[in-house]
Formats: sequence, C-alpha cells, structure tokens
Amino acid sequence: IGRGMDCLLGVPDTGSLFTYYHRVDRHRTAFYTRILLTTREAFDGCPGIPPERVDAEEYRAIREEYLAGRTYLSWDADAVDFQREICRQGGGDLYRFQGKRTGCAAAQYTEDGTLLLNELLAPEEELVACLSGLLERMPAERLEVRMPVWLGASLGGEILPFGDIAPGGPAEQITGTEGYVGLD
Repeated sequence: IGRGMDCLLGVPDTGSLFTYYHRVDRHRTAFYTRILLTTREAFDGCPGIPPERVDAEEYRAIREEYLAGRTYLSWDADAVDFQREICRQGGGDLYRFQGKRTGCAAAQYTEDGTLLLNELLAPEEELVACLSGLLERMPAERLEVRMPVWLGASLGGEILPFGDIAPGGPAEQITGTEGYVGLD
C-alpha cells in the first residue's frame, strides 16, 4: 500500500477470479453491490420523479453527500467525468432526482437495449419513483440496476461481490458487505 492510499482495490471480472485472487494473493472481498434485473412492467403506472442531467462535479457532490458515513470508494472528478462519457456513448448520462433527498444515477443502454444503471443512489422510499421517472426519459423493456447492498432491499435483487482488497493498510478494518464501489 502506497503513500496516501488506504487500500489496493481489484474488481475481478468473474466469480472464479475472486477465488483465484483469494488463493494466490490473499485478497479478500470487501466491496459488494446489489444488482436488480427487472422489466419495465414492474413500474407501469408508478408516478415518477423526473431525472435532470447534471455535470460530473454536481454528480460527485451528490454522491459524496449521499454516501457520507459509509465505507465506499470516493471517485475524483476526472473519474466521474469519464463515467459520464461512457454513459453518453451508451445513450445516457449522469442524472439527479429532486425528491425528499437528492438522489443520482449513472445510466446508459447496453448493446441489447437494456437500461443499465451503473449506480442508483436515492432514498429507499423513492427508488421506484426514480426508476419510473428514468424509464419515462429512457424507455427500455429490461433494466439492470446496481446500488449499494444497504439500499433496494424492498426491490429484491442479488447481492454480489464487487471488489477485493489486498492485505495490509487501514482497509483491513472493512468487514461484512457494507463496502461500496459504485460506478464502473
């Protein structure tokens, strides 16, 4: 672990790579994500909160405020701007939702037309309204929604490992499934 770095984080592409890194390099899983695969039908007739496009700086500020007090990877402005470009190439963008508490999402279409939310952060009670509002702006039959494990329990989904840490440093303190990377 280098100077000014809390941990070395790896994001293995497949489940078998998690096993490999655990065995070979003594890495351990410390970051997880909830992935919800659903369809447009689940949100038919639900009132939506309209999404508003935001720049990378505003998205980052919303994200930092939303995740404050949690164990998470803080993305710098350049990384968030890079994510914005990825979203734009996929027909989407970075968005905010003005509900009881400001939420945000990084959204794009995949090659098969699925609406992919690389990240959704919003109050639990407003998740459906945020998704419904986003579907009004970005219609799709299928959705893949990624969010922290502590969010979205009411919607279901699957909790999956998302990132490993190398041994050593302050990140050794991370336990359970609370660590969150987001974006990608």
